[in-house]
Amino acid sequence: MIRKTEIPVGEKNKADFITIRNIDLQLLSAVSSHFNNVGGIRLVVSGSYAIEALTGYELKHNDIDTNVFTSNLSKSIKKVAFIMENLSVSGLNLHLLKTTCDRLEYNVLLDQRNFRRLELQFVEAKKIKGSKNSYRLKNGSVVPTVLVPIKNSKGQEYFFWVKSLPYTIATWAIRVSGLVKNPKRQVRQSDIEHLGLLLSGSFREEDVISAMSHHPQMPDNISVLEVYKRAKERLKT
Repeated sequence: MIRKTEIPVGEKNKADFITIRNIDLQLLSAVSSHFNNVGGIRLVVSGSYAIEALTGYELKHNDIDTNVFTSNLSKSIKKVAFIMENLSVSGLNLHLLKTTCDRLEYNVLLDQRNFRRLELQFVEAKKIKGSKNSYRLKNGSVVPTVLVPIKNSKGQEYFFWVKSLPYTIATWAIRVSGLVKNPKRQVRQSDIEHLGLLLSGSFREEDVISAMSHHPQMPDNISVLEVYKRAKERLKT
């Protein structure tokens, strides 16, 4: 049975940590480069790698999470599936694990026993005319994106699009508050830790509040300030 590989911790496993992280960045860079050649889509790195990009802290990464912003969901999934089927990254083999109407998941084989998981979550979003890099979701909310670097162990920089720091804080605050609309899973300790890292950055609180007020996961019938307050209170527990 192939075993999923999580990035290990501890000094004795430092070499494995570095190797797997470098592989992740190499893969993300290859995927991003191929997507850039296709009109109408943008790869936006999400999850823990987005947290790392925005904060500069090296984190443990169990999966490689991404969004694919597109104005045409059905056409883009077919295009991306074709790209991924023909993607060649030295030393890696990709196998399609799961496909839905808005999601593609791949096992990234490191060797005959170990693999990583790459997840492509498609999001209907249109680039806002006149804006630099902001997108409008179906519900009308605006998602600003920024291009940020992540360095591998040799100091090589890879640049990836991620959601802006205020929008990412908004997402994690809603999740950590425990009041999120249509939650996909329970709050993890890592979510709370990630929110703490994000809040240590430089941002305007009014931008976070604005992002929360239009966020698709913002709960109904409760104030944004109350959700934000509850999220920050959980950092103290």
